[in-house]
Amino acid sequence: MISLGLNRKANHDFCYPFYKNLAATQQVFSSIYAADDNTKMNLGAAKDTQKVNVQMVSGDFFSVLGVVPLAGRFIEASDDKPGNAAQLRW
Repeated sequence: MISLGLNRKANHDFCYPFYKNLAATQQVFSSIYAADDNTKMNLGAAKDTQKVNVQMVSGDFFSVLGVVPLAGRFIEASDDKPGNAAQLRW
């Protein structure tokens, strides 16, 4: 696996349209995914929430890694649409 990124100290991340263009035009890799591990979100219910670190990933994340879910399904490329959000259940 190869990680491609810029200097985080300079706060230069790739934007999602850049990733989509790269995924559509690159001819070197069989597939690629996008990930952002520098995000905090609220986790909990109602007033009982806390900030947690999360990793936002593109729909191709799990298929690129070659893993399969034990039950249900993972997110997939067709889920990459504005307004879509994944839900975590355990």
